[in-house]
Amino acid sequence: MSPNSRPGRPTVALIKWAAADGISEAIGLELAGLGYDVIPFQHDQPVPAAATVLTFAPHGRWWPVALQVGRLPAGDRPALIHWGTEGFPDPRTPWPLIAGLGRARSWLDALSDRPAAWQRRLARLPPVPALNRGLFRFRYVGDNLRAMRRGWLTGLADVSEWYARLYRKNGYPAQFVPWGTAPTWHADLKLERDIDVLWMGKRRNGRRSDLIDRVRRELAQHGVNMYMADGVERPFIFGEERTRLLNRTKLTLNVKTRWFNSGFTFRFHTVAGNRCVVVSEPFLPHVSRYQAGEHYAEAPPEELAQRILYLLAHDDERRALAERAYQLVTTEMTLRESVRKLIALPVPA
Repeated sequence: MSPNSRPGRPTVALIKWAAADGISEAIGLELAGLGYDVIPFQHDQPVPAAATVLTFAPHGRWWPVALQVGRLPAGDRPALIHWGTEGFPDPRTPWPLIAGLGRARSWLDALSDRPAAWQRRLARLPPVPALNRGLFRFRYVGDNLRAMRRGWLTGLADVSEWYARLYRKNGYPAQFVPWGTAPTWHADLKLERDIDVLWMGKRRNGRRSDLIDRVRRELAQHGVNMYMADGVERPFIFGEERTRLLNRTKLTLNVKTRWFNSGFTFRFHTVAGNRCVVVSEPFLPHVSRYQAGEHYAEAPPEELAQRILYLLAHDDERRALAERAYQLVTTEMTLRESVRKLIALPVPA
């Protein structure tokens, strides 16, 4: 138990993937608001004693956390709840291949945690290190499947309805728990919206980068500039600086890295709380509660610039979209509500 815990309050050990982990801090604040004593721990450090261990992402190696929980006697083992946010392999891949390759990738990653010295040496021999530097999405799935089969992972959730349904279809009781908006991610600063269009985030791959540049060129032909916070032209934006910039922005562009990408979820919840409109290319229905034309603007890739120009010319429509999205993410789809659903996941007997 944490030295700061208070008797009678349930304890939650909450993972941190970095020394300064803003997402973990936001989740911790919501847990505290729900009446839990929160014990943060680094992902590569011992898991503290608590009634529940809550993890998310992962943004690194998750298996050692599950292994620590699994090595405890069954009667002393805490509930382990994991909230997947990092996506799946291509869902067109047959499930037997996803599951088989995922478990194999997870097994390889876990070699370095084995008690036998020869197994740990094997983890350092080619081609194991090279294999462990790729296929991350398969590893995420494989870790989950192996931990559930062993009875260590008592609650599995995903921010995507699509991915949670894929788990359930194949016999794994994953639940859909949507991402939510934290109160620290938005503010009403009443600033002039003097930035027409914003791109924020990494370009990541050629497909995404090319489309961003195409939209930017087409907008420039009409005298509209796009503010670039891509880590190249300008630094990435976080925290209060991001909130201030979004309060100055009318429209934020969303472009996928892959056809099945679920990244819209995180961009939407960051942007909408600041009454800024997301303009996006179409994407899979990872969260059916988001409705195109109701909470965000959507257009095919070749029509994104035209859609942006239309909304800039029709300010009343843009403001109405912004207000509906704002109400959705600040009254219904909040991080507090998501954490409430997450921590209440049924624990198998």
